[in-house]
Amino acid sequence: MVFLIDNEKENTMQNSEQVNEIFKIISSSGIVEFEWERGGKKIFIKRPEKITYAKKENLSSEIKTSVATPGVEDKIHLIKAPLVGTCYLVSGPEKKIMVKLGDKVKSGDKLCFVEAMKVFKEVVSDKDGEVKEILIENGQSVMYGQPLFKLTVI
Repeated sequence: MVFLIDNEKENTMQNSEQVNEIFKIISSSGIVEFEWERGGKKIFIKRPEKITYAKKENLSSEIKTSVATPGVEDKIHLIKAPLVGTCYLVSGPEKKIMVKLGDKVKSGDKLCFVEAMKVFKEVVSDKDGEVKEILIENGQSVMYGQPLFKLTVI
């Protein structure tokens, strides 16, 4: 697959989409390092070694994936992954999960972290609501824009 970033047209949206596509391909493959250069611009990506915070089996008793509430589909809000990476539901080793099914969250509350190349991005709620569904597991790879949580808007 060839990715062309046009230096003559400063179309940053197109460039961002191309870089995100590269991340998606690398994340879903066994590629550890990737280097690409064209027209004086260079992209170098090196996947970090796997960082483990908590074992999935330790969290499985605390996490239920869904709660059915009839008649609230129109009040559902999805929290999506801000980037490609590994999603962590805990804030560090031996820590409890940050948010559980049924928890009430406010706009700005931390829900989880997505890690890419040893950089951690907080995923925060952008609405007040109740956690209706947790769509990912701790340590799971996620794609840009992938739904992580379903909230029932309050």
